[in-house]
Amino acid sequence: AAGNVGAFSAPVTMRFDDTLPGAPDVSAADAWRNGGALPLDATGAHPVSGIRGYRVRIGGREAVVATSVPLDDLPEGGTPVEVTAISGAGLEGTAVRTLLRLDRSRPSATAEGAPEGDAAQVEVADDGRHTVSYRAVDGAGNESEPGAVAVKVDRTPPETIAFEAPDPADPRRVRVVVA
Repeated sequence: AAGNVGAFSAPVTMRFDDTLPGAPDVSAADAWRNGGALPLDATGAHPVSGIRGYRVRIGGREAVVATSVPLDDLPEGGTPVEVTAISGAGLEGTAVRTLLRLDRSRPSATAEGAPEGDAAQVEVADDGRHTVSYRAVDGAGNESEPGAVAVKVDRTPPETIAFEAPDPADPRRVRVVVA
């Protein structure tokens, strides 16, 4: 209106996103883990501005992570955690609480003598001496040291070779030589 004319500025694109992100999906924490990272994702449709990251609260500490929670510095056992998705516009969605269960200890497995039928089922096709190898794997994927036990299998019934002469002092006793 004053007649002032100058150089035009470049156009500016304005963006607006007031959509809250969905609750974080922490279902990967349902299983025991032995380290690494807990992957995160937001449930439902993502906001137009996307997901910038996740606010993670563990104990008195808080951090913003991009796509996963590192687990290597957490203690073994159960650790409570709270996770909130953050949109690209900086809005936080619903916080979800879960228990991270970590187990880095190797299980142990032992065998004393040959395993009994109800303690282990092993199919051995041939008679003779065999070695059965074993190891334990826990729910977090930790593996024990491998072990082995010798098993003797003899399914062949004995064959009668000959009857021995009866003993006059004990005529009810029958003695047989078998192989």
